[in-house]
Amino acid sequence: MAGELLSWVGLITGVPLLLVGALLRSGEARWVPTEIVVVHGLRGSAARWFAAGDFHERTLRAAERALLGGRDVCTAFVSHRDPYRMRLQARRPITSVCLALGGVLAGAGLCGFAVSLLPMVLG
Repeated sequence: MAGELLSWVGLITGVPLLLVGALLRSGEARWVPTEIVVVHGLRGSAARWFAAGDFHERTLRAAERALLGGRDVCTAFVSHRDPYRMRLQARRPITSVCLALGGVLAGAGLCGFAVSLLPMVLG
């Protein structure tokens, strides 16, 4: 009984999470690594980079400045379609969460399914 419950809950929630994570990750393949330079000005820090034959710039948020840790040059990720869009991490955290949680739940669901089949196999 517990194996069946675990298989239903694990597979019903895990498989959709894996699908969402895979869809998010397929959209993230269009982000290319690019070197950025941090420029400090009167209005705060800004990132500058060269992509698609032009220079781009945007102001850094406080969390991004903390993530850089005082470095003035680093590798960021720029959208292949929209080169004015830049982020500091290769993958969004939600993508990693969906893939990890979906994998764990689907794995638990498969184990629960195997456990629920044991009474039929053993007789």
